[in-house]
Amino acid sequence: MRHLAYYVATTPNLRECKGLTLYIPLRREYEHSAYRATAFAKESGMAEYLAALYTAQDMLGKTEPRISNLVLGAPRLKPGRDGRAAQDFDILPLQQLTPFAHNVVRFDVTGVGILMTRLLQFEQRGQDRFLHCAQLVVDHARQGGNRTSGNALNDISPIYNDGTTTLMREISARYKVTNGQMLGDITIENLSASRDVSENVSVGYGLYRDGSTGGQDLLVQVTFSNVVRLPIKMLGFQLDAQGRPVSMRDITLRNDGVFRPGITVLGADNKERREFGPPMPLNSGVLLLTVDMVDEGAQVGLIVQAQTMNGQKALAVSKTLPVRHDPAQVTMRDQARQHGAENLIGRYAMIQFAASGTGVDTLPTFQSVEFLVGQPVSRWILRDGDQEKGSGLLNWLPFGTPQISLHKKPALPVLPLGETVQTWYAFLKGAGPGRVWYCVGMGDGTRWAFVPLDQYQDRFLEGVWTSKTERWEFRNGTVRLARDRHSGQGNYRMQGHIVKMTNMPASEYAVYLDRDQGQLTLMSRQGAASILTREGGAVTEQQIGQALIGQWLSGPETGHARLNIQPLPGASSYSLRLLSQGQGETTCTFTVVGKELLATFPNGSQERIRFALTGNNLTLSFPRMPEIRFTRQ
Repeated sequence: MRHLAYYVATTPNLRECKGLTLYIPLRREYEHSAYRATAFAKESGMAEYLAALYTAQDMLGKTEPRISNLVLGAPRLKPGRDGRAAQDFDILPLQQLTPFAHNVVRFDVTGVGILMTRLLQFEQRGQDRFLHCAQLVVDHARQGGNRTSGNALNDISPIYNDGTTTLMREISARYKVTNGQMLGDITIENLSASRDVSENVSVGYGLYRDGSTGGQDLLVQVTFSNVVRLPIKMLGFQLDAQGRPVSMRDITLRNDGVFRPGITVLGADNKERREFGPPMPLNSGVLLLTVDMVDEGAQVGLIVQAQTMNGQKALAVSKTLPVRHDPAQVTMRDQARQHGAENLIGRYAMIQFAASGTGVDTLPTFQSVEFLVGQPVSRWILRDGDQEKGSGLLNWLPFGTPQISLHKKPALPVLPLGETVQTWYAFLKGAGPGRVWYCVGMGDGTRWAFVPLDQYQDRFLEGVWTSKTERWEFRNGTVRLARDRHSGQGNYRMQGHIVKMTNMPASEYAVYLDRDQGQLTLMSRQGAASILTREGGAVTEQQIGQALIGQWLSGPETGHARLNIQPLPGASSYSLRLLSQGQGETTCTFTVVGKELLATFPNGSQERIRFALTGNNLTLSFPRMPEIRFTRQ
């Protein structure tokens, strides 16, 4: 007989109560002959469920499935395809893997009555494979709907037609645990088929000790909530001389506890063993599950396991590739870790990066997302134009690779967060008004840029923009379009990242301008995109200098410093005069060189002053002085 301990707990008044044990014989050979005749089996529906299960197992999938065409690489959309199916892509072979660079694994599962497919990501070390994670292959397009079948696995599994099913999934990051001060690798089983907040979990193992264990290490199974990333249950096992569990009990984390995260290792003989990382003191009171990039230089591959309803199995192992980090991406990850909290709050245009046959297209959307400070939890609001489309609670996770996580409000008051709506891996470029967040959707792998709405100004559209088939001209609120031998004229106005027009093919367009303001993308609500280049090239250094001219005032945190920038006659240089309470008066002349001001001071010395100009906001970073943020007066 097989028994499943679904939940074990005691209370002070019921110390002898050990919980409810459910007998669930998942295979016919495990079933007791009298079980389906019991009142419980009849009244709970278990008898009917088991009869249907055994019939399916008998009828479906008696033959071993087959896994073929297993390849790691970079997907490129085939001409004329929409990208909805794995077959819509060519997979370009790679010599290395780059974290969060949309590296994928694609493979075929062939058979009848396929129940599920699992992916195991591993790191090759000599003859051993150190497992990063084991996860179900789920169909994200089927998640989020109303459950009708009552079968959680069917709700999220790919649709396996008899024959061959082609599946493609992004290669995962590396799971880690943290005590808020140090990170440790851990193997995670992410096999939950439920979207319920209380059941959406990941499981890992480790060694744990504290005063209640007598200072002895216990093997523990830790169940982490995928919503809040904290442990919601920990079971400790007493082992016999052969390392087999003989008893178990609930463990409560204590501040005098020490945790050593466990790694599952497959040896050359395919037998499993566990190795444990360095001790991680829990005096901070925190044990959090997070993710990070796979280590530089690691040799990474994937194991694919498929199983039929009848229990027949197949296995395939990919080749391994070395991991190489993108230095710019590492810098943005570290910037998000260190400065993400103070640069997160605000309202952002959502720009999506989409794969095409020629590379990656940058596509503006009509969506914006706003992150707001709240007590005790911050909030988010999603809008389409002016219309609110959703809202809830915001969770910022700065550990490992930082994550922005959106949640619904909890259904139960005892829960801090509700169901997860979306989680993004978050990378920060720049700071203050000139910042941009680059985000990768966890699970779906979608790529986004979040651009502060303050960066969108009418004057950035001023000028002529062209493509091979179109010519747009924006002048003082007037827009002219010439396309396919037809021309028209109307008016326009910017409203955040959306430009509203009259007498044009569409009444409104979502807008994207690159950082140098040399390329413009207009996207209509009907999905028509105009990808345009500024006539005369990107914004020149002279144009930037002209935009700096004027009076600027900083906030109270820098003593309401006053800045005056004026042009010098007969040259492309400018005078700068700064009055601040802490530094007194600073004067210099400067020219614009790229993203810096090359400043010459009265004593003849020269220094470079970094700056960021976004709309009516200017940030200056003087050498040996704190960063100062100004607003145009």
